Amino acid sequence: MSVVAKYLIPQPPRGLQLDNSDKRRGRLKAPDRHEIAGVFFDVDDTLVAHTTARVAAAQESWQVVMGDIPPPQAMALRSWQAYQETFGSGAAGFAEAANLTPEEITLRVTAQTLAALSLEVEGLAERLTGAYLAAEARLLQSSPGAVQALSALRERGLLTGVITNGPGRVQREKLAALGLLPLLDIVVVDTEFGLSKPDPAIFGHAADLAGLSADRLLFVGDNHSLDVCGALAAGWTSVQVCPSESEKLQSPAAHYTIRSLWDLFVLHPLRRIYTSVESADAAEVGGTDEGF
Repeated sequence: MSVVAKYLIPQPPRGLQLDNSDKRRGRLKAPDRHEIAGVFFDVDDTLVAHTTARVAAAQESWQVVMGDIPPPQAMALRSWQAYQETFGSGAAGFAEAANLTPEEITLRVTAQTLAALSLEVEGLAERLTGAYLAAEARLLQSSPGAVQALSALRERGLLTGVITNGPGRVQREKLAALGLLPLLDIVVVDTEFGLSKPDPAIFGHAADLAGLSADRLLFVGDNHSLDVCGALAAGWTSVQVCPSESEKLQSPAAHYTIRSLWDLFVLHPLRRIYTSVESADAAEVGGTDEGF
């Protein structure tokens, strides 16, 4: 029996596509565990389609402000560097970032980026910031299946939460704007806690808040070094979403990989949720009031 066949139930819910690849070197066998009682998620590029919106918003805001003038090729890299140097883990502004508004964060990063590119034009950082935030608010979406997954988990008695690296207020407002915050029992942000993923301490903090031991917790994330390695180091069950081909070969590997959040309920640790959903569907077809 293949690794996939061993850990995935035979027939997924209608419309789900399973990742049947066996290219999973270094995968840790999922240990015998107590029943999973809590599921935590990463935010950006797991629950929220962050990168897609960020890239599109950056391109749109530049065009709105600068017209046909092309942006510098190094602008995206400089922007990332400016954030890490100003607000990243270990930076002087790391703790401060917990309470700054999206406008304050974006303006400071934009101004620093423009300075690094020798584009210090009066008022340019403010105009780019305003255009960017307006575009991002319009373009940002939850990932496919995010709302449904969180809703199904909570309806069936599982605790839900997030562990995310980023500015605290920014991350919370993002979750609220997309209707995800009411579906979460616990929100843990690194700038508020003081340590970032993949440090197992932040996972331990989340476990303490949940009142659950590590063997009853599952973490879903997209990033190998932050999400997979962090969860494994903390003793949690690890699920990686949409790993690249190169990440599939990285070690240690997640216990499970899925192509989207729709696939979450075909995983062995959440089999009882799948069974409950299927039973509810059957009951609804039979004419009872018990629907999903």
